Amino acid sequence: MMSLQIKDLCVTIQDRAVVRGVNLTVSAHERVGLIGASGSGKSMITRALLGTLPHHAHVSGEILVDGVDILSLSDEERAELRGTYMSAVFQNPLAALNPMARVVANVELPLALHYTMSSAEKHKRAQEALESVGLSDAFLHRFPSELSGGQAQRVAIAEALVSHPQLLIADEPTTALDSLVQKQIIDVLLERISAEKSALLFISHDFNVITKTTQRCYVLCDGQIVESGETHSVLEHPSERYTQELVAAAQEISVEAYHD
Repeated sequence: MMSLQIKDLCVTIQDRAVVRGVNLTVSAHERVGLIGASGSGKSMITRALLGTLPHHAHVSGEILVDGVDILSLSDEERAELRGTYMSAVFQNPLAALNPMARVVANVELPLALHYTMSSAEKHKRAQEALESVGLSDAFLHRFPSELSGGQAQRVAIAEALVSHPQLLIADEPTTALDSLVQKQIIDVLLERISAEKSALLFISHDFNVITKTTQRCYVLCDGQIVESGETHSVLEHPSERYTQELVAAAQEISVEAYHD
């Protein structure tokens, strides 16, 4: 069974500790949140997981995937892991997609890089993945620049899940979208995660989003985990002042949206 364990993870960049002693677990089929304000270190944890930290970053601790410390793997082995075992969806899908390639080629890319398949097989898998996120064949040959933000994020989700990863890392995937499209993307993401039986690590600064998407969560402040537990319990009874501020901000945003 799939498992992710982060043990005492520390990331230092130019003598500044941006991640400090982080411990976090995600089990098979589990949906786990990581929440913190901008600059709290969330993206650095994502990059440590994916093996995309700056070359001058110093990393210590362990990131265990099914018991194997991926920090000890080569760059080539980490790249293979990203394309098969885990994948990611980011805040700006247009930046993540190849602007010179059509939608179908973007979605086929993980299959082309990591699997031996005929062109017909890759095309079929890409077509099915796009259909699963609500995009018809009419989108296959469009370029990313011809898509709306919500459509581009659906393509990014299709690309991330086309290889049936065991773990999806979603790093602020709805932040750049309006509230209606945000809800649609969250619904699509959760539906596909459930269908694929993948685990989810959802990273956000917004407790409203974390509550909708996760079962457990960790609260990150200044590179450290300051609170963790069942998401609804942390939301309803936050014990740390920093968590209380995040909850209050989420409630204020919800009230303002309601009055608007």
